[in-house]
Amino acid sequence: MDRTIIIPTGLSIIENLKKEKLELPQDKDLPQKVKEIVRSREKKACCKLSAELSLLEALECTERDEVVFLATDTDDGERAAKVNKSFVEKIFGAETEVERIESLQLDNANRFSTEGLRKLVATLDSHVEGSRNRGRKPILSVGGGIKPVLPYVAVYGMLRSVEEAYVFERTRALIRIPLIPVELDWDRLDDTAVSVLLEIHDESGLPRESVQRRLGEHFRRLEGLFEAIDGDKVTLSAFGMMVLDSLLAARSVPLMLSQSAKKTLDGLSAGQRERMERLLDRIRIPDFREMKRHDFKGTDLHVFKPGSSAERIAYWEEGNTVYVAEIYVTHEEYERDLKNQRRDHYRKEQFVQHTPGNTAGRKA
Repeated sequence: MDRTIIIPTGLSIIENLKKEKLELPQDKDLPQKVKEIVRSREKKACCKLSAELSLLEALECTERDEVVFLATDTDDGERAAKVNKSFVEKIFGAETEVERIESLQLDNANRFSTEGLRKLVATLDSHVEGSRNRGRKPILSVGGGIKPVLPYVAVYGMLRSVEEAYVFERTRALIRIPLIPVELDWDRLDDTAVSVLLEIHDESGLPRESVQRRLGEHFRRLEGLFEAIDGDKVTLSAFGMMVLDSLLAARSVPLMLSQSAKKTLDGLSAGQRERMERLLDRIRIPDFREMKRHDFKGTDLHVFKPGSSAERIAYWEEGNTVYVAEIYVTHEEYERDLKNQRRDHYRKEQFVQHTPGNTAGRKA
């Protein structure tokens, strides 16, 4: 499969060229100078000029790959990315791109946390999703770039199920970090937690004491969603930004209820209804839906199985729309009834659209 290799870029190539007393010209003359350097030495020697080039060599980069260099919001950072780009084009023949991430710089820690990391996550999402939509495999580098950025890139890859790679410095061996099934405890994200995330997003930060008080006993489990700024305030961490992005994106996913599912939901007690409304919100999230998907023998409906609780939701997907066929509150009812249900038992024109907190719905 063709690949898109995404690399946060550091300054090592500039520093290493200076050690060899190689001065680089302005951008317009850069490709010719790089061409001369590549002609004058072996490929392996060229690849030792930066961690970025070493990784691409280990990944056996070819002209079929795309390489995206993510630069910090500094002239030096962007310059280093452009130099790496020129070397990649001459050594590997791959298509390359440089993107400078606004506010991703170390002179202002508050701006780095509140703006730079948010732009970084958005940029990574754009390239990862774009790669996948074109049938390419995204790979993230976690072995180069400025050190404060790398932990966020590593966490991003784990949460977005993107393969990560780096070169082990001592042996020069390629290390591939396999996809890790990291799962958020979504049940901890009740309406209060979601409102806190949204408020921090809008305000860029909230007093830590206020967040702790509002989240109560759940704060300790959700603490990784936040990052300290300005002493007594917190903002969203890179992890928190990704969680909020997933929640906001899920709100646009159409969720349709069959007449049977609607009747069940309308008949629940207040406590059961609150719990089921939360599950209907969660089933909109594609990654979470796939993680909790369970197949039941005898039916072509999928089952949303949230965990150890008895509730189950029988559904199917068409495009971006989720069709909820049945809602089950007890395990006995689920096992007794679901084996008799199939998609062709339901008429889609009779489904109604469900919105959070509103089961009145409207005709599809």
